[in-house]
Amino acid sequence: MIALPSRPSRTEWVPLAKIQRDPRVNTRPVNKAWVDKHVPVFDSSLIGILAVSERPDGTLVVLDGQHRMELLRRIGWGDQTVQCHIYTGLGEQREAAIFRGLNDRRYVEALYDFLAELTAGERAAIEITSAVDNAGWKVGRGRGRDRVISAITSMRRIYGNPDAPNFAALVKTLTTVTQAWGYQDEAVNGQILEGIGRVYIRFGDQVDQADLAKKLASNGSPGKLLGDARGKARMERGTVARSVFSLVVTLYNVRKTTRKLADPK
Repeated sequence: MIALPSRPSRTEWVPLAKIQRDPRVNTRPVNKAWVDKHVPVFDSSLIGILAVSERPDGTLVVLDGQHRMELLRRIGWGDQTVQCHIYTGLGEQREAAIFRGLNDRRYVEALYDFLAELTAGERAAIEITSAVDNAGWKVGRGRGRDRVISAITSMRRIYGNPDAPNFAALVKTLTTVTQAWGYQDEAVNGQILEGIGRVYIRFGDQVDQADLAKKLASNGSPGKLLGDARGKARMERGTVARSVFSLVVTLYNVRKTTRKLADPK
């Protein structure tokens, strides 16, 4: 973990126009709906104090308060000054770490929190990104045909505890779905990833990866597997990921007389 300074270097009023946003650090995009909602009910007493980082070249980067900045600009106060806690001497990694720390108590979408961890140099984020890259994908928001994966929570669950990660299970999961279905949207659906990931977590090297990919492809699209899993989950009142796991184990065992995986029930 990256050590954070206990307090900002100083607090002062800063021209709003001088404060910038660096998407590598403040990885969450501005929520325009939030801004739209607050424009009609703007209350200057609720702006509070922004947190910014002062870089060696004098650039000021917002760490916490980008929505309030945008709100002020939208109501025509872009030429005003705002009170800021100013941190100095951080560097990008520590800036990203502070962004995460300041946002721990509010909603930050998993993808953007993950991107902040990546900028901060956290081991789990780096290794998960490496597994994604090695399978020919990239982390981000988009569609499968763009080779983009946004199922961060599911990949974290497969990867497991950063102190004792199951990196191999994540690599095998991503490789398997790609070999089976290519770069389809539903191939990297979080529930499919988590279900197949459970197969590798539980059975490890007992699984013939190439054979599993071939059987998944022969069984139909990832959408079919997902649909079957949803139906099974409803009937059994279980989770979709658990049902994917069960269906995949059953599929893998078809026509096998030896080296079958244990019955998942």
